[in-house]
Amino acid sequence: MATATHKPDFLRFLLKQTGTVVTLVIVGIFLLALLFFVLQQPALGADWKDLYADYIDPWIAIGTLLAAGAIWIHTQIVEFRASWPQKMHVVYALFDWEKEQWTVHAEILNAPLSGEADLRNWAQSIAQTVMQAGRISFTGFQIKPGRRIAKARKTIHYILFFLDEPFPKEARTGSYRYHDSGATWEKLEQVPDSEQFPHLSSILLSTPQPKRKDS
Repeated sequence: MATATHKPDFLRFLLKQTGTVVTLVIVGIFLLALLFFVLQQPALGADWKDLYADYIDPWIAIGTLLAAGAIWIHTQIVEFRASWPQKMHVVYALFDWEKEQWTVHAEILNAPLSGEADLRNWAQSIAQTVMQAGRISFTGFQIKPGRRIAKARKTIHYILFFLDEPFPKEARTGSYRYHDSGATWEKLEQVPDSEQFPHLSSILLSTPQPKRKDS
């Protein structure tokens, strides 16, 4: 039973690591070999050594070469995507007691990021520098898996903070976006649909309300 439970996870891991390219190459080789074998129609009484030398061995060599090439190409693609600039989208949510739900208090898009390990610390630093909110107090946070944007050749990481209290009055609220240079930012009147935080509305609606401080 344990083997059956872990097999799907292993297969998903294997496909993720080697890529669907390798899988397609292997399946393609098998189908071509089967088609070639059927068209040639070797005699049923043929010697096994001749059958192996004439049909099986050449396809093993071709398959090995093609699989090695596919793995190399996939490795290059992975390394190329890993070289893309790392960006992050940070949302600071605050509970609205009148609406009885979490709402977006502030957010910043396309912020530069050195690596996933710095995601939380850099998001808190942005609240102090860009938003001028000082040290933020939050009840929790969620990190969403990064998403590669092929057209822009960059990787976006997502983090959502559930604030314990609103930003100070002098702080910036609303939506802001870093320019691709990472040096400056601008205020957004509305976040484009293509740059929305994934499933943000459903996350905010499904998150339980916090306890009132005066309760």
